[in-house]
Amino acid sequence: MKAAFATIQARYTMELEDILPKIAAIGYDGAEIWAPHLIGRTDDEIMRVKSVAEECSLEICQITPYPCFTGCRNDYEWSMQHCREMVRVATMLGAPNIRGLTSVGIKMTDWKERPVVQLYNMAPSARASEDQWRQAVRAYKELGSGDGPVWAIETHGNNLTDSVSGAKRLLAEVGSPRVRLTYQWFCDAGITEGLGAVWDDVAQVHLQHVSGAGEERSRECLAYLAEHGYDGYVTVEFSDEPVWETAPAELAVVKEYM
Repeated sequence: MKAAFATIQARYTMELEDILPKIAAIGYDGAEIWAPHLIGRTDDEIMRVKSVAEECSLEICQITPYPCFTGCRNDYEWSMQHCREMVRVATMLGAPNIRGLTSVGIKMTDWKERPVVQLYNMAPSARASEDQWRQAVRAYKELGSGDGPVWAIETHGNNLTDSVSGAKRLLAEVGSPRVRLTYQWFCDAGITEGLGAVWDDVAQVHLQHVSGAGEERSRECLAYLAEHGYDGYVTVEFSDEPVWETAPAELAVVKEYM
C-alpha cells in the first residue's frame, strides 16, 4: 500500500510545482493531480511537472478530470474531448490511472473563481434513465479501448457508480480491463461490504479527513485493505483545515497500515 496526496486540497493557494516538493517533504509516496492544475499548460510545462515529481521521488499516480456523460449533447462532446486530452497528459506524466466520473462536472472556464465543484446533470444510479446509462457506457467503452491509462471511475454520490449495483452494472456493460474503480465508501453499503463486493475492480482508493471526522471510517477501510494485501495507492483526498498542519497526521494514520 502506498499513500498519495490529492492536489485539489491546495487548489486555490499554491502552484503545482510548489505543492509537489511540499508533499514529498511530508513523506507521501505519490500525488493525485487535480486536472485544473494541468489544464492550459504547454507540453514543455507538463514535462516540467513530471521533472519536479521525479526530482522529489514522487509518483504521479492519478489525475482527476471532470467529465459529465449523463447530460446534454454539448456536455457529452466537451467531456469526450476533455478526456482524450487527459489521456494524452496522463501518458506524458506516466500516470497509470485517470479518475473517472459519470455525472459530476466542473466548468473549466471558471474553476479558479468557484470555491466548490459545480454539480449538474446529476444521475444517481437509482434514478438514471436508460439513455443516461447508454451514454455513460458508450463513453467508457471508447475511453477504455486500446492501450493507455486505466479509467478508475469514482464511486461518487450522484453518479451511476454511487451504489454497489450501479458500479457493477457500469463495469459489466463497459466490459474493458482498462475501466475500473476509484473506491470511496458507497452510499448503500458498509465499508467492508462495499470493498468486498468490488474488490477485483479497485484501482485506487480515496479517503477523506483521515485524522479528523473520517478517522473511524478510514481506519476500517485501511484495515481491510491491509488484511487483503492491497498494493495500490490510497489517496488522502481531503484533510481537515488547515491542510498543511493536518497533512502529516493524515499520512501517519495511513502509514500505520502500510
